[in-house]
Amino acid sequence: LDDAVTSSRPARRALSSGADLKPAWANGAKVLVPGMGPGVAAEARVHLEPRHVVVFACDVAEVLDALTSLPSRGRPRLKPVGAFASVPAAGDVSLFADASGSGGSSS
Repeated sequence: LDDAVTSSRPARRALSSGADLKPAWANGAKVLVPGMGPGVAAEARVHLEPRHVVVFACDVAEVLDALTSLPSRGRPRLKPVGAFASVPAAGDVSLFADASGSGGSSS
């Protein structure tokens, strides 16, 4: 698993940006997001473990494609429910958007 993930295109891009793919704070998880630190995972209430891969949503397909190089029997599978935890990117405030109305005023 580690070799397939760390040789994926997203991992190579992260490495070229200076990322540490297996930082000590990540408990063995592979972190393919440059600049991500322990505070982001803590804020998202995600406890990382060695089987986890942290990746931008736009890179998920490339990581899954890299896993096809593993034998089918030993290839990790995503959970059918709850396989992803969304963590906002730096500066992304979309999770704080007001979804209470459609923007009209009521008088």
